[in-house]
Amino acid sequence: MRAILPDIFTWSWFSQPHGYDFNGYLVLHDEGNLCIDPVVPGDDLAEIERAGVARILLTNRNHSRAANAIRERTGATVAIHPDDAPHAIGQGTAIDGELLIGEKIGPLVIEPAAGKSPGEVALHWPERRLLFIGDAVIGNPPGTCALLREKVMDDPARLRQSVRNLLELDFDTLLFGEGADCDVRVHHLVLDALARPSFAVDTPWGSVDVRLSVSGRHMAVNAAAALACVGAVGGDLAAGAAVLPDVGLTAMRMQIERTSSGAVILNDSYNANPTSMRAAIDALVDLAATRRVAVVGLMAEISNAEDEHRAIALYAADRGVELIAVGTDLYGVPPADDVVIALGSLAGDHAVLVKGSRVAGLEKLAALLVSG
Repeated sequence: MRAILPDIFTWSWFSQPHGYDFNGYLVLHDEGNLCIDPVVPGDDLAEIERAGVARILLTNRNHSRAANAIRERTGATVAIHPDDAPHAIGQGTAIDGELLIGEKIGPLVIEPAAGKSPGEVALHWPERRLLFIGDAVIGNPPGTCALLREKVMDDPARLRQSVRNLLELDFDTLLFGEGADCDVRVHHLVLDALARPSFAVDTPWGSVDVRLSVSGRHMAVNAAAALACVGAVGGDLAAGAAVLPDVGLTAMRMQIERTSSGAVILNDSYNANPTSMRAAIDALVDLAATRRVAVVGLMAEISNAEDEHRAIALYAADRGVELIAVGTDLYGVPPADDVVIALGSLAGDHAVLVKGSRVAGLEKLAALLVSG
């Protein structure tokens, strides 16, 4: 059993028929330790027993796994959604309680994820932006997200809708019940007032601490990928980490600037798509500010343009970000005739994201805001 995040441990069991790992998790918490989808623990059982388990949470009917063994050794109770309970009980699993949608168990909120089975759930830790997921999505091949084959799903269409709904949750770490183990991990990530990350990276070639001078927690993954390349070619991992604070980005890519009043302008106007737009909004939210505004232009050359733009508007609203659209009504709000007037007075503790595809030309607006 190994720690993958503070107070979160995992152990794996390789499934020969599937060709990838099944994963169990132990969450240490003041209100009682939680064990999620426990796989066969082997030598880890004694360590799990020493840590103690208050409750065992099963995300679906097929993840009973070693629940009985851990229940017997720790005295923990076992809970599953009532729609999946009959199957689990039929497989000989002792069930003591129910997981109800919207219920909170310790720090985890029970979220619906039905489709593969009628009672599939996911477990969301909003404060830490973590999502534990069972069979709704699997992590195979390594580093990717995938669905299981449709022939093992009760309702494929319902599962796809469940996954879309899960994407609306606020999380930046996804913990799979099934999927291949990874070789490079980012952990202990912290951000400064300008959302610049510091973190640790574990690799097969060693572990290093990293500090970046660019903003955005998503940059930590990019840095980890660069370090993986260093290790893979036999380079000096520590030397690679040492130069990362000096690495910058080209203009208009997560570029931090300030207005004459001291307000932060996050100029990411070089390009935009739904993924980068969400990452930029997350960085805006992570900035130390009392008011956050996203000034957004068209995301060009994407499929389902209206749905994707509306989804970004909802994403911003859910995070308390004001949204001002420029040159397009696809976000569901009227575009501003004069962005400077729409923004109003910007104080030193305000932050503004400026982002759109190149055709939107929002770099001119960013320059105007900075020049005053």
